[in-house]
Amino acid sequence: MSEVVLIIRSPIQLLLVPAFVVVFLWLIAPIDFVMSGDVLTVVLALLMPAMLSLGCLVGFRRFSSVSTPIQLKPVRVRRALYLVSFLGFLGLVLRLFERIVLRSAEGLTLDFMANRTMLESGGNALISFVSGVLVTSLLLLPFFYLLLRKVGKTNWLQKALVYASLLYPVSDVVLQGSRSTLVVYFGVVFISWVVLNRLRFRFRFIVFISLLIVGLAWLLGTVFYVRTAQMGLDPIASMHLSGYAKFAPASESVIKYLAQNELSVIDMLVYAYVHILQYLLHGVYEFFYILSEFSGATTYGLQSFYIPMKLIFSITGSQDLESLLGEAVLREGVFITMFGPLVYDYGIFGGGLSCLLLGFAFGVLGRKLKHGSVSLLPLYLVIMSFLPFAFVLSLFVSGSGQYALLNSAFVSSLLMTRWFRLV
Repeated sequence: MSEVVLIIRSPIQLLLVPAFVVVFLWLIAPIDFVMSGDVLTVVLALLMPAMLSLGCLVGFRRFSSVSTPIQLKPVRVRRALYLVSFLGFLGLVLRLFERIVLRSAEGLTLDFMANRTMLESGGNALISFVSGVLVTSLLLLPFFYLLLRKVGKTNWLQKALVYASLLYPVSDVVLQGSRSTLVVYFGVVFISWVVLNRLRFRFRFIVFISLLIVGLAWLLGTVFYVRTAQMGLDPIASMHLSGYAKFAPASESVIKYLAQNELSVIDMLVYAYVHILQYLLHGVYEFFYILSEFSGATTYGLQSFYIPMKLIFSITGSQDLESLLGEAVLREGVFITMFGPLVYDYGIFGGGLSCLLLGFAFGVLGRKLKHGSVSLLPLYLVIMSFLPFAFVLSLFVSGSGQYALLNSAFVSSLLMTRWFRLV
């Protein structure tokens, strides 16, 4: 047996610290925000995260994080690592087969949007569901590798598996220019690291994080630039004409600067910086718009249970779920924070109650882990990696997010069995 200290991060901290980051980014953003609604709109918007925070506090029973020493068997951790590797890479193979062979009959191209349109139709619903659940095991692979390093020795094969797990998010970027899986992947990796390590803001750590953020910003901005150009749109003009820019258009000074210059590496960083700020901040104003125009629930739980309902709709041949959701919301294709889908699904009162219950569930999950229920680690890691994005979008209702939740619950249940139990 080997001892390792788990740092159970408080869900309230993972919610409130990003909230202060969002406020800071709002203060420095070169964006001309457009506000909808009145004082009551803002009060209702603040009520949702307040209810979520209250639920977290009641469930976790403390505001700060807590360290919990646990005794683990290295051989069991190694077995868990190989388990998620097997499940994840099996899912990746099935996913690529279903997408490339079954859906892409005409062949994939270098055009992200053409590929995306092609991949949205056809295929096999059952294979898509199974592969979607299994492949998200790769999100957990870096954690079990880091955990194994804490309790025993690692080898080159295990390290190679961790690097290979990047094929999951990278394949989404390459095939259809989708960046959400990449964000989820690094979110889970970050939470995995902070659960096993204390944050020490040394110079080397700050430099590494800064370079990582700049690199990711440049990559995400470049992917969006290429994807927008392939749609036949001017990427710079889209900064004040696209859907996400309705309530968060880039300032005129930024538009003029980028329009007057060929996009060098520096200019691309400026473009990426402003574009990412628009993506990160427009959801709050979209949420204001929903509350200002709200007349009652419209999606009735379809967003909260998106993947199960999508599977049922596909099997029964019912109305297309995407079309149904598109008709039920005010604006498609935009971020509406974590709270927007809850309002669409359950109304303002029901949304507030949902926030309270979800927060309580998140807090109880952390408390169970604090008391030694290490089998819940996969579910905890995924949920805690979603919380920091609460003021941007809801990963809880996205396809990749719900697959990750289903998978983490499945892996957690396997870790409760005698064969895979970690302790």
